[in-house]
Amino acid sequence: LSVLAVVLFHAEESYFPLGYLGVDVFFVISGFVVTPLILRIFTDQENGGGRLSNLKTFYRRRFYRLAPALAVTLAISAVLIFLLGPINDYQRFARQGIATLLLVGNLGAYTYSGDYFSSNPNPLVHTWSLSVEEQIYLFLPLILVLILHNRRSLKKITVVVFGVISALSFVSFLFPTILQPLYSRAGIELASQFSFYSPTDRIWQFTVGGLVFLLLDRHQNHTRKIPKSIHYLTVIAVVMVLLGPVHVNLKFSSILASLFAVAVILFKSLDMLPNFLFQRLVWVGDRSYSIYLVHMPLLYLAKYSPTTQI
Repeated sequence: LSVLAVVLFHAEESYFPLGYLGVDVFFVISGFVVTPLILRIFTDQENGGGRLSNLKTFYRRRFYRLAPALAVTLAISAVLIFLLGPINDYQRFARQGIATLLLVGNLGAYTYSGDYFSSNPNPLVHTWSLSVEEQIYLFLPLILVLILHNRRSLKKITVVVFGVISALSFVSFLFPTILQPLYSRAGIELASQFSFYSPTDRIWQFTVGGLVFLLLDRHQNHTRKIPKSIHYLTVIAVVMVLLGPVHVNLKFSSILASLFAVAVILFKSLDMLPNFLFQRLVWVGDRSYSIYLVHMPLLYLAKYSPTTQI
């Protein structure tokens, strides 16, 4: 649902004005999925190494999960765009590609495209979210390594750390100018605009997803007692938020999408869908990363290539 919303938004923004919220939902999903992998740094003893060894294993696995598909996408996109794309966009594409390879695609998107919702065509602007993910993968485990010492209280301490990070990040998300003095030193003059791309203002969605994972076992029995009608209403609400033809305030819509994503994951509402529909969503979901990577360059060529305009 998340990747379909983003693709539809980029394909026809006027019909799906809130489709960009698919990225917000994805951050929550990512926190739910990756948090147990981060905790394995402190619990996995299969390799016979300590937490530093497990940390290296975590980084290596994240690299192999993300880098190959990204490298292929960038290589093929470079060939196609330099052959078929408008010459005026070559420089922006090249710079954004380099920024993405250096794990700072979000800074590249802010620098070379500015406002995410502007009309400046950038076939790699969507890689900003991937860079935010990578930055979280790099620094969040390090923070936990420095804080966590007693494995027995691993989940309790992680809940507290994630709660504190969520609160601080959410405040920064609501009031981005708080960090303007720090941003200015890095050459970022528009904190309100950079907030959309900022890992500081986005990590709350990841850690909230992580909190859902940490708290799910405790409330497992409660979620089973929820009526089917509530499950269906929750799914409908998510679909309407992502695909509905309405315009809502940017901050409010991000919060709303994140909360509905939490509800769907916590209640396991998608399990209630008919099997044929569920299987098709799973099929798309298994390929969502690849779809996300390739959709923007393809749409860019379809919209702006001189060849397609003949």
